[in-house]
Amino acid sequence: MAEAEEARLRRVIAAGARAAARLDTSSTSAKLKQAAGRVAAGATAQHDLALLCSRQGRGSEADRLLRALGMRHRLSVSIFAPPSTATPSPAGLCGAPIVLD
Repeated sequence: MAEAEEARLRRVIAAGARAAARLDTSSTSAKLKQAAGRVAAGATAQHDLALLCSRQGRGSEADRLLRALGMRHRLSVSIFAPPSTATPSPAGLCGAPIVLD
């Protein structure tokens, strides 16, 4: 499932990059809107792929994808770790209730 989603996201990213490369500002308004939509979809897919990589523990790939979008910070990969592999909280170790906002 994750492989299929990754492949789909990579196709959308590639289509967005092709649209950006062919962007001709002398085109008609409708064609510009269509190209801009593809570019935006590619950027959104790139962000989604970075999240997918983070969930799979591939932080360096997520970093590369996010840097290409101009981002300088990201959430820690440990935030995306399943609860069973995440570090237990001190509250859980002593039996205190865990309060979440």
